[in-house]
Amino acid sequence: MKRKKILAYLSTTALTIALGFFLVLVLNVIIVNLKIHYKHFDHVGVYSEEITWATVEGLFGHPRGGYIDRAGNVVIEFQFSDVSPFKYGLASVSCNTKDYGYIDHNGNWAIAPIYSSAHDFYEKRAKVSFDNACWYFIDTEGNMLGKVPD
Repeated sequence: MKRKKILAYLSTTALTIALGFFLVLVLNVIIVNLKIHYKHFDHVGVYSEEITWATVEGLFGHPRGGYIDRAGNVVIEFQFSDVSPFKYGLASVSCNTKDYGYIDHNGNWAIAPIYSSAHDFYEKRAKVSFDNACWYFIDTEGNMLGKVPD
């Protein structure tokens, strides 16, 4: 009999915890979407190539980044954990702060998110790393150009 009570208690507790996590996720989505709808951005970058990055903060301080035009309209959805300005039609972004890649003006991956760190393009080259120890240059097509000199 005690075993059944313990199992019932554990299943109720697990259900309560799962429901709590679900509510937190739903509230986070609602808060972020309300901020975007009412054009309340927590941080906004400098305009580059007619759009700029912006962030909104959800629950527990987790920011989500996206891109807006000069009127404040969302151009690329707020789905990234890290965003940067557009250069040469590409912007370095991360979905999980671990894997960086480059998106185009439509929000599509132009260069897959395979880097541990990725810098903005300058003179059509960007500095990237797979392990934050060794750095390489890539071009706007994602082709490896060589190692960054020490």
